[in-house]
Amino acid sequence: KTIYRRFRNRDELILGTIEVRVGMPSFENSGDTVEDLVSMLGAGGQANVQRHRVRFFAAVALESGRHPEFLMALRRRFVWPLRGSLESVLVRAVRRGEVRDDVDLAVVIDLLMGFSGSRFWSGEDFERGQAASGIRVVLEGIGR
Repeated sequence: KTIYRRFRNRDELILGTIEVRVGMPSFENSGDTVEDLVSMLGAGGQANVQRHRVRFFAAVALESGRHPEFLMALRRRFVWPLRGSLESVLVRAVRRGEVRDDVDLAVVIDLLMGFSGSRFWSGEDFERGQAASGIRVVLEGIGR
């Protein structure tokens, strides 16, 4: 019972734990597209952060059939805000002429977000350097 004094229910408790353990990447517009994307998608020098993110989201995916409402809450609290932040960086890159204006930004976001999961599942590390490398490859493909 004491656990629920801070949280309304089990889902809020789990979401709160994820927020503390995994966190939402902080974002400040530096004006550098690669740096901004790395700050949101890379581990940012915090040991095992990316590994925890992937594990949490994998566990949630496994439970999504039994708890679809929790999956929706996770999307609202973490996934959609992150996608929105990524999109804002890419829109600014389009305005600066770094990214072509005919590119489907939702697909680019999928590629960028999928990179970290792929690195984890293949056994590769996903530290700041690898994040920047993957981001640069994607940006070179969609750049002017």
